[in-house]
Amino acid sequence: TTANGETDDVMLTDTGIYSGTTTKTLVITGAAANGSDDARVYAIAYNGVPDAVGTQVSPPSAARWFWAPRLVNLYAFDTVNEVDGVKVTTDTVSGYDMALLSNDTGPDVPSLDAGNPAAPGIADNPFTLNFHNPRTSPADPNNGDAQYAAVSQGWAGAYKDITISAWVYNSGGSNWNRILDYGNDTNNYMMLCVNPGSVNNAVRFAVKVAGTEQTVTTAAEAAPVGQWTHVVATLTDSTARIYINGELVVTSTAITNDPIAYGPSVNNWIGRSQWGDGDGYFNGKIDQLMIYNYALSTVQIGQDYLADTLEEYVCNWQLYDLGNYDTNGNCLLDLG
Repeated sequence: TTANGETDDVMLTDTGIYSGTTTKTLVITGAAANGSDDARVYAIAYNGVPDAVGTQVSPPSAARWFWAPRLVNLYAFDTVNEVDGVKVTTDTVSGYDMALLSNDTGPDVPSLDAGNPAAPGIADNPFTLNFHNPRTSPADPNNGDAQYAAVSQGWAGAYKDITISAWVYNSGGSNWNRILDYGNDTNNYMMLCVNPGSVNNAVRFAVKVAGTEQTVTTAAEAAPVGQWTHVVATLTDSTARIYINGELVVTSTAITNDPIAYGPSVNNWIGRSQWGDGDGYFNGKIDQLMIYNYALSTVQIGQDYLADTLEEYVCNWQLYDLGNYDTNGNCLLDLG
């Protein structure tokens, strides 16, 4: 329908994965895990027999997304190709490939470099995406501190629930360094950043819709300068969480905004802010950037971190129940 911006809509019937197509509740079961059954679904109500003379027909309802829960994007940053003169690195899951760009006039775009050092535990992926945006004064004449990357698909990241996971190497240099900022303008976006304003090297996750921003922020030094940090942000219903190195560090239950509210988006950026040059471009390295269209659990995030490191365990602070018996706060019962 024109109202929903589509020209090739398909009438659903009670076959295959769909049932309840003429009732108040549509049931979808057995959808393909690779996302091939993802769709926007809407309804039309008939007062009478459809297509019969005299039957009243409602306008189409607002469209709602249906997704199979899955890993949607994986940027390992291990290959770069040139497409129409633009360097591009691959999304190995959905093909939402990422262009490496610069917001100044020079040829200075992010590069795929040897980790120096590499992110922990990712021995089979020796390269990382390197942003050289030091915000030095005077600026590097060969770099306008404006390197970033962009994903062109409008619905990238626009989900009701979401997980953003990445290894991040913070090289410092300025405030509000965006790891990721997907949106349309300064009034509608989802962002994950380091060094938010006056909170040195903290990590902030925020969703802003129609000018109202809701945030959750870690304590200072969650992503310290000069070392790799595993950073994960999740959103499910109204609960947002941030995990650092596999452990839950902060939770907010007041994030009623969600990224689907402003989609599709036109500025899906890595390392660059919707606020322009007033916010520093990300300075550092990013590896193993992953986006899921649902919120991973605390246990799953801990397991992912342990799989990438030589650590023996992480503490599940969400279910922590050792009480006063943990005398030094190390998540262990130490025997004297």
